[in-house]
Amino acid sequence: GNMLDVAMMAVHVCQMTGRVEIDACYNMVTWHGAKTLHLSDRYGIEVGKPANLVVLAGSDRYDVLCRRATVSHVISQGKLIAQTQPAVAAWLGGSHESR
Repeated sequence: GNMLDVAMMAVHVCQMTGRVEIDACYNMVTWHGAKTLHLSDRYGIEVGKPANLVVLAGSDRYDVLCRRATVSHVISQGKLIAQTQPAVAAWLGGSHESR
């Protein structure tokens, strides 16, 4: 499952709507995952550790949670292995201003 969905559910169900609470939920499912699993000595964004991460299409953590941002890039062992192109909408049948 998507851990961002878990964080969003926690924010709503527990009424954790303050910035501090939202930050805590976001950190719980992102930065603190390896710490919770006692793997922080091997994982994290630091020199010498494997670069395994996902990049989310959002301007900040609040945007990521509110919009349920999509994954834009997946990096495994320092190599880009997947990339999502942004959706593009096209008007068909003339200008949208004429409606």
